[in-house]
Amino acid sequence: MNDQETHVKFLKNLDKSQTAVAFVARVLDKSGWYDDVRILSYRKAPTRNQWQQYSDQGDIQVAYMGDVMRVEVKENSAHFTGRKDYPFKNIIVDENYKIEKPDSLPLIGYYIANKQHTCIIEIPVSTKEYWFNKKAKDSVWGKLKNFVWISKYVEGIKFLIIGKDDEIERIE
Repeated sequence: MNDQETHVKFLKNLDKSQTAVAFVARVLDKSGWYDDVRILSYRKAPTRNQWQQYSDQGDIQVAYMGDVMRVEVKENSAHFTGRKDYPFKNIIVDENYKIEKPDSLPLIGYYIANKQHTCIIEIPVSTKEYWFNKKAKDSVWGKLKNFVWISKYVEGIKFLIIGKDDEIERIE
């Protein structure tokens, strides 16, 4: 795949990711956990070589008791309805280099939605001491990459079961 094809594929994936971002934002807004929930804007780089100048500052901004923090959202292609049937022992948090964003808001955590938008894994930054690095093949790009992982059994990892109208039914 040449640079232009790679860039076009990246932009398509970026657009598709906004469905999961909007879903998580609705769930967080309805939860009442935060004083304010906002989807952050994103811009598309005209070329692959300009990606760093267009890197976003996070997916969602949340405010709680005067503090403003960022939320990162991912969508997992595996089918799962909770912790018990999540098919893997460990969860990919993100690519290693994406965890720290020096020019952005402090990170509160990652929210990983299943493809069906019936379950969200909440990985708060307070679990960071249990995060570990491990290389794996990226299922989208087919390349070996450095990822940050966490065990699904770590205390503090929550599986939010989502019901009608994007409201949290229960937490595992």
